[in-house]
Amino acid sequence: MEAIVAIVTTAPKTRVRLDDDTFDRLHHFYTAIILVVFAVVVTLFQYIGNPVTCWADAEFQGGWIKYMNNFCWVKNTYFLPFENEIPREYEPELRREIVYYQWTPFLFLVMALGFYLPNLVWHTFNSKAGVDSDNILEAAGRLSSAQQFPESQKILQLITNQFDRFLGNPRMIGGSTKMKGFLSMFSCCGKRFGNYLIMLFLFSKVLFIANVFAQLFLLNLVLKTDSQIFGVELLQNALSERVWLNNTIFPKVTFCDFYVRRLGNVHRYSVQCLLPVNLYTEIMFVFLWFWMALVLILSVIAFLIWFIKALFINDRYRFIESNLVIAGRINRDRKDDREKCLNFVRHYLRVDGVFVMRLIRHNTNGITANEILASVWDNWINNNLPPGDLGSERDKRPNGPFPDDIPLKKLPEKQYPFVSPETGAATLRKPSAPDMPPEY
Repeated sequence: MEAIVAIVTTAPKTRVRLDDDTFDRLHHFYTAIILVVFAVVVTLFQYIGNPVTCWADAEFQGGWIKYMNNFCWVKNTYFLPFENEIPREYEPELRREIVYYQWTPFLFLVMALGFYLPNLVWHTFNSKAGVDSDNILEAAGRLSSAQQFPESQKILQLITNQFDRFLGNPRMIGGSTKMKGFLSMFSCCGKRFGNYLIMLFLFSKVLFIANVFAQLFLLNLVLKTDSQIFGVELLQNALSERVWLNNTIFPKVTFCDFYVRRLGNVHRYSVQCLLPVNLYTEIMFVFLWFWMALVLILSVIAFLIWFIKALFINDRYRFIESNLVIAGRINRDRKDDREKCLNFVRHYLRVDGVFVMRLIRHNTNGITANEILASVWDNWINNNLPPGDLGSERDKRPNGPFPDDIPLKKLPEKQYPFVSPETGAATLRKPSAPDMPPEY
């Protein structure tokens, strides 16, 4: 089992991509891997071992026994309690046929595909936002692992340029200030309104949740269970020896009817068969039921968290403000810094920009996310504020001037009052070494 998991998880195209959150990866990566491993194990057991063994009469020899076992494997067997009589040929309603065991590997593969499809929707359409967010998140991952300073600066500049192309394009902003602030995500939907990515992300989460419900319904349909919480029932059956033998969902002992033509006469045989494969499939399905129930609960919680974070601008503002304060770009005690930060969140980053920043922080670390946000902030300050504001912005920053790799517009040189000792006239002039004021 460990060898199979290692082969699957180390395959190049099965390595996890850090471009969503952990709860989504529970669906499209970890659950899909589990289902593929289960499909491989059941397939190997069916083709290498004996999936069904029937108790033959003494007259059955050699090829007859092989024919009987193969026939009962291809044809559905049926469950019947030992205290009941064998149904007659015209009483099919008394037979509880077991229809799934031949198709269990294919069922697992279809389930794995269902868990992967919502992720395919997310990756297919997120590039329609005007920039490929997958590339931004991939570059952020490279930045967090970069060893050399020139390499990290190059990656950082690339991410900043991608953000600027994505967020700097003029897009329609409709509705009142109150609507843009409190319910900007619902004023309209689409890339022109700055909420395309978050709406697509939430839609993919709805697909993940709907897929789990559909999978549970599919299992109830295929296994012909009478309870919607059949996982609990199966676990109780597995812990009881009596019920284990008479388990109606995963019976280990079943019956098979077949016909043999001899000398023009048709003879009907009813044989008792053992399905050892159900010993493993029962454990797999019990595990899958509890696993999917856990994933469903976590996915609903994750959807509500992301929905609330996208809904309220106050939450988005606090997230950006706290990271800019840590990065040394603003001081929350200054009113003008708070106003600039609010303008930065509301009109530049908007819902999608803050969402991408959250994904970067979720998939890398706080240091990398702060470094990227600081670079995007510096680029926005440099491109959107007039020269005078740029000077004041640089002077009051707690951590000194802007980075050298970000070009700044030329600032006006300071002039100081100078009083001539001969005439007593006061004039403004640039300071020089002999008459430089002490505070300069």
